[in-house]
Amino acid sequence: MESKLNVKLKDFIIESGKLKGVSEFFKVDRGKLRDVFNALLREFKGEVHVTTITAIDRLDEKKIELDYEIWIYPIKKAITIKVDTPRDDPKVDSIIDLVPGALLYELEVHDLFGVKFIGNSYLVKPFIISEDLGSATPLRKDWRGPSRQ
Repeated sequence: MESKLNVKLKDFIIESGKLKGVSEFFKVDRGKLRDVFNALLREFKGEVHVTTITAIDRLDEKKIELDYEIWIYPIKKAITIKVDTPRDDPKVDSIIDLVPGALLYELEVHDLFGVKFIGNSYLVKPFIISEDLGSATPLRKDWRGPSRQ
């Protein structure tokens, strides 16, 4: 049986399923991310909270996967929206104007993985990492830190 969320997001979904057999995930094209958030915010009257944005470096697939963990208050349900961006030009539209609470997570992913969130004027480097590391992306699998003596 298709979930209600699957029906609401059907125009945007590339793939959907269950994570660990429990919470639903919806993979969408990165160019449709804002459309998905707009649809969720409309459907649930703005009561949608981004609990984190997790970046996963898929080195062998030459992409970075972004997982937007979301809590939807009216239905008391956690879901994940997944988008892929190429490792060599990691960009995705920012959602901070739609969900301001996502700011911290966008800054963190930018700092540690080098993903640019288009439209986020607050992106700075370094945000978390040491100033000594400059523009390094220390959580990418191919990053080699400074040698220790």
